[in-house]
Amino acid sequence: MSYVEESKNVFRRTPVGLEMPRYKVASKAREYEVREYEPYSIITTPTRKQAVSPEDPAVTTTANAKAFNTLASYLFGKNEDSKVMAMTAPVEMIADEQGSKSMAFILPTEASESTPSPSKGDDISIQRLPAQTVAVLEFPGFATEKEIRVQKEKLLASLQMEGKFTPVADTDSFRVLQWNPPYTLPWLRRNEICIKVKEVESEVIAAPDAVE
Repeated sequence: MSYVEESKNVFRRTPVGLEMPRYKVASKAREYEVREYEPYSIITTPTRKQAVSPEDPAVTTTANAKAFNTLASYLFGKNEDSKVMAMTAPVEMIADEQGSKSMAFILPTEASESTPSPSKGDDISIQRLPAQTVAVLEFPGFATEKEIRVQKEKLLASLQMEGKFTPVADTDSFRVLQWNPPYTLPWLRRNEICIKVKEVESEVIAAPDAVE
Protein backbone atom coordinates (compact mmCIF):
# COMPACT_ATOMS: atom_id res chain seq x y z
CA MET A 1 0.00 0.00 0.00
CA SER A 2 1.38 3.41 -0.98
CA TYR A 3 2.10 6.15 1.55
CA VAL A 4 -0.58 8.35 -0.06
CA GLU A 5 -3.21 5.63 0.21
CA GLU A 6 -2.19 4.87 3.79
CA SER A 7 -2.48 8.56 4.76
CA LYS A 8 -6.04 8.62 3.40
CA ASN A 9 -7.02 5.96 5.95
CA VAL A 10 -6.98 8.71 8.60
CA PHE A 11 -10.24 9.97 7.08
CA ARG A 12 -11.89 6.56 6.65
CA ARG A 13 -13.97 4.64 9.17
CA THR A 14 -12.70 1.40 7.64
CA PRO A 15 -9.16 1.39 6.22
CA VAL A 16 -8.45 0.10 2.71
CA GLY A 17 -5.46 -1.86 1.47
CA LEU A 18 -5.14 -3.98 4.62
CA GLU A 19 -5.93 -7.68 4.96
CA MET A 20 -8.79 -8.44 7.36
CA PRO A 21 -10.40 -11.62 8.68
CA ARG A 22 -13.08 -13.06 6.42
CA TYR A 23 -16.65 -13.25 7.67
CA LYS A 24 -20.25 -13.12 6.55
CA VAL A 25 -23.12 -11.31 8.25
CA ALA A 26 -25.60 -13.96 9.42
CA SER A 27 -28.15 -11.65 11.06
CA LYS A 28 -28.82 -7.97 11.71
CA ALA A 29 -30.64 -6.39 14.64
CA ARG A 30 -31.28 -2.77 15.51
CA GLU A 31 -28.16 -2.33 17.66
CA TYR A 32 -25.85 -5.11 16.47
CA GLU A 33 -25.09 -7.68 13.81
CA VAL A 34 -24.09 -11.33 14.06
CA ARG A 35 -21.04 -12.42 12.06
CA GLU A 36 -19.74 -15.86 11.17
CA TYR A 37 -15.94 -15.69 11.01
CA GLU A 38 -13.73 -18.08 9.13
CA PRO A 39 -10.64 -19.41 11.02
CA TYR A 40 -7.71 -17.00 11.17
CA SER A 41 -4.39 -16.60 12.99
CA ILE A 42 -3.28 -13.90 15.43
CA ILE A 43 -0.24 -12.84 17.39
CA THR A 44 -0.90 -11.62 20.92
CA THR A 45 0.95 -9.93 23.74
CA PRO A 46 -0.29 -8.98 27.24
CA THR A 47 -1.22 -5.39 27.99
CA ARG A 48 -0.13 -3.90 31.28
CA LYS A 49 -2.38 -1.89 33.56
CA GLN A 50 -1.25 1.58 34.54
CA ALA A 51 -1.34 3.00 38.07
CA VAL A 52 -3.22 6.07 36.82
CA SER A 53 -6.85 6.45 35.77
CA PRO A 54 -7.83 4.25 32.79
CA GLU A 55 -10.73 6.53 31.87
CA ASP A 56 -8.54 9.13 30.15
CA PRO A 57 -8.11 8.43 26.38
CA ALA A 58 -4.48 9.56 26.52
CA VAL A 59 -3.78 7.17 29.38
CA THR A 60 -5.47 4.29 27.55
CA THR A 61 -3.35 5.01 24.47
CA THR A 62 -0.17 5.12 26.55
CA ALA A 63 -1.06 1.88 28.32
CA ASN A 64 -1.38 0.04 25.00
CA ALA A 65 1.59 1.63 23.22
CA LYS A 66 4.16 -0.94 24.33
CA ALA A 67 1.96 -3.86 23.28
CA PHE A 68 1.29 -2.23 19.90
CA ASN A 69 4.98 -1.60 19.28
CA THR A 70 5.88 -5.17 20.26
CA LEU A 71 3.42 -6.65 17.76
CA ALA A 72 4.21 -4.14 15.00
CA SER A 73 7.94 -4.84 15.37
CA TYR A 74 7.25 -8.56 14.90
CA LEU A 75 5.33 -7.92 11.67
CA PHE A 76 7.99 -5.56 10.38
CA GLY A 77 10.81 -8.09 10.73
CA LYS A 78 11.76 -8.42 14.41
CA ASN A 79 11.27 -12.19 14.45
CA GLU A 80 13.50 -15.25 14.24
CA ASP A 81 13.29 -15.32 10.41
CA SER A 82 13.64 -11.54 9.99
CA LYS A 83 10.54 -11.84 7.82
CA VAL A 84 8.72 -8.63 6.96
CA MET A 85 4.93 -8.96 6.76
CA ALA A 86 2.14 -6.60 5.79
CA MET A 87 0.13 -4.67 8.35
CA THR A 88 -3.41 -5.94 8.88
CA ALA A 89 -6.66 -4.75 10.48
CA PRO A 90 -8.29 -4.54 12.92
CA VAL A 91 -6.24 -4.46 16.11
CA GLU A 92 -7.97 -6.66 18.70
CA MET A 93 -8.14 -5.99 22.42
CA ILE A 94 -8.96 -9.26 24.19
CA ALA A 95 -10.38 -9.78 27.69
CA ASP A 96 -10.85 -13.32 29.00
CA GLU A 97 -12.95 -14.74 31.82
CA GLN A 98 -9.99 -14.58 34.23
CA GLY A 99 -9.69 -10.82 33.73
CA SER A 100 -6.45 -11.02 31.72
CA LYS A 101 -6.11 -8.56 28.85
CA SER A 102 -4.02 -8.71 25.71
CA MET A 103 -3.63 -7.06 22.32
CA ALA A 104 -3.68 -9.02 19.07
CA PHE A 105 -2.75 -8.40 15.43
CA ILE A 106 -4.19 -10.49 12.60
CA LEU A 107 -1.52 -12.55 10.87
CA PRO A 108 -1.44 -12.16 7.08
CA THR A 109 -2.64 -15.27 5.24
CA GLU A 110 0.80 -15.68 3.66
CA ALA A 111 2.30 -16.16 7.13
CA SER A 112 -0.41 -18.36 8.66
CA GLU A 113 1.03 -21.68 7.45
CA SER A 114 4.71 -20.84 8.00
CA THR A 115 4.70 -18.40 10.90
CA PRO A 116 8.07 -17.03 12.07
CA SER A 117 8.86 -17.59 15.74
CA PRO A 118 9.00 -14.44 17.89
CA SER A 119 12.42 -13.11 18.83
CA LYS A 120 13.76 -14.35 22.15
CA GLY A 121 12.57 -12.22 25.02
CA ASP A 122 9.49 -10.93 23.23
CA ASP A 123 6.28 -11.87 25.06
CA ILE A 124 4.37 -12.88 21.94
CA SER A 125 2.06 -15.86 21.42
CA ILE A 126 0.79 -17.22 18.12
CA GLN A 127 -2.76 -18.58 18.02
CA ARG A 128 -5.04 -20.10 15.41
CA LEU A 129 -8.64 -19.10 16.05
CA PRO A 130 -11.38 -21.51 14.96
CA ALA A 131 -14.50 -20.51 13.07
CA GLN A 132 -16.73 -18.55 15.42
CA THR A 133 -20.03 -16.72 15.60
CA VAL A 134 -19.99 -13.32 17.31
CA ALA A 135 -22.42 -10.50 18.02
CA VAL A 136 -20.86 -7.14 17.11
CA LEU A 137 -21.84 -3.63 18.22
CA GLU A 138 -20.11 -0.64 16.64
CA PHE A 139 -19.27 2.61 18.46
CA PRO A 140 -17.21 5.73 17.63
CA GLY A 141 -14.64 7.69 19.61
CA PHE A 142 -11.92 6.38 21.90
CA ALA A 143 -12.23 2.89 23.33
CA THR A 144 -11.50 3.74 26.96
CA GLU A 145 -12.19 1.14 29.63
CA LYS A 146 -15.24 3.11 30.76
CA GLU A 147 -16.65 3.31 27.23
CA ILE A 148 -15.99 -0.37 26.64
CA ARG A 149 -17.98 -1.26 29.77
CA VAL A 150 -20.88 0.91 28.60
CA GLN A 151 -20.91 -0.62 25.13
CA LYS A 152 -20.60 -4.19 26.43
CA GLU A 153 -23.64 -3.71 28.68
CA LYS A 154 -25.52 -2.18 25.74
CA LEU A 155 -24.72 -5.21 23.56
CA LEU A 156 -25.71 -7.70 26.28
CA ALA A 157 -28.98 -5.84 26.89
CA SER A 158 -29.73 -5.83 23.16
CA LEU A 159 -29.07 -9.56 22.90
CA GLN A 160 -31.38 -10.24 25.80
CA MET A 161 -34.11 -8.01 24.38
CA GLU A 162 -33.95 -9.57 20.90
CA GLY A 163 -33.81 -13.09 22.34
CA LYS A 164 -32.41 -14.69 19.18
CA PHE A 165 -28.79 -15.16 20.26
CA THR A 166 -27.15 -15.73 23.64
CA PRO A 167 -23.51 -15.54 24.81
CA VAL A 168 -21.69 -18.90 24.80
CA ALA A 169 -19.07 -17.95 27.39
CA ASP A 170 -18.72 -15.87 30.53
CA THR A 171 -19.70 -12.29 29.67
CA ASP A 172 -16.36 -11.10 31.07
CA SER A 173 -14.86 -12.62 27.90
CA PHE A 174 -15.02 -10.26 24.90
CA ARG A 175 -13.01 -8.54 22.17
CA VAL A 176 -12.78 -4.93 21.07
CA LEU A 177 -11.86 -4.34 17.44
CA GLN A 178 -10.13 -1.06 16.64
CA TRP A 179 -9.98 -0.32 12.94
CA ASN A 180 -8.18 3.00 12.66
CA PRO A 181 -4.67 4.45 12.95
CA PRO A 182 -4.05 6.12 16.35
CA TYR A 183 -4.11 9.60 14.81
CA THR A 184 -7.63 9.23 13.32
CA LEU A 185 -10.06 11.89 14.53
CA PRO A 186 -12.38 10.59 17.29
CA TRP A 187 -15.68 11.01 15.40
CA LEU A 188 -14.27 9.04 12.44
CA ARG A 189 -13.02 6.15 14.55
CA ARG A 190 -14.65 2.74 14.20
CA ASN A 191 -14.61 0.48 17.24
CA GLU A 192 -16.56 -2.75 17.69
CA ILE A 193 -17.23 -4.86 20.75
CA CYS A 194 -17.65 -8.58 20.05
CA ILE A 195 -19.08 -11.39 22.16
CA LYS A 196 -19.27 -15.04 21.08
CA VAL A 197 -22.86 -16.16 20.72
CA LYS A 198 -25.03 -19.06 19.66
CA GLU A 199 -28.53 -19.06 18.29
CA VAL A 200 -31.26 -19.60 20.85
CA GLU A 201 -33.08 -22.86 20.20
CA SER A 202 -36.81 -22.47 19.89
CA GLU A 203 -38.78 -24.59 22.30
CA VAL A 204 -41.08 -27.00 20.55
CA ILE A 205 -44.31 -27.50 22.45
CA ALA A 206 -45.83 -30.89 21.76
CA ALA A 207 -49.44 -30.88 20.76
CA PRO A 208 -51.77 -32.76 23.11
CA ASP A 209 -52.87 -36.21 22.01
CA ALA A 210 -56.00 -36.13 19.96
CA VAL A 211 -59.11 -37.43 21.71
CA GLU A 212 -60.71 -40.19 19.77
